[in-house]
Amino acid sequence: MHDNYDWIIHRDISPRNIFLGLPVSHEPSWPKVVLGDFGSSISSVDHWHAIELRQQQDFSPPPFEPPNNKRSDVFQVGLIIVALCRLTTMPSLYLQSFQSSPAGATYTPMLNDILKRCLELLPANRVSAVELHQVLNTRFIGGGSLHGLLLGAPMYQS
Repeated sequence: MHDNYDWIIHRDISPRNIFLGLPVSHEPSWPKVVLGDFGSSISSVDHWHAIELRQQQDFSPPPFEPPNNKRSDVFQVGLIIVALCRLTTMPSLYLQSFQSSPAGATYTPMLNDILKRCLELLPANRVSAVELHQVLNTRFIGGGSLHGLLLGAPMYQS
């Protein structure tokens, strides 16, 4: 992340802390996603040793990862997406598939590749939040579609 920003690491991204709100436009669209419960979060000015860590076990970064790692939130976002794709509350059960197809074979190689980068066990090899944002803007917002990202080309053309 850029050093001139006061960064925040949430450290407890799990389904219980993700809320869906009404879409921001009047046209049919996706719900607004809001992240809540910043009780375990730290910023560049905090003394992170003194802050209680209350992570949900199945959505925690690898146990050897330092609690002030800026890429741990990316790992947790990857776990959330795996849980949604595989319809599970225990994405860690699929740990062995993280290097092949973390979302599952029914999803596109593009989505699985993005997830592989989010779920790298070593933080130094993991995509950063800024890089993830750039990848999603390039592949999805910059001309792709959500359907294309998740499932590939539509089966039926109208």
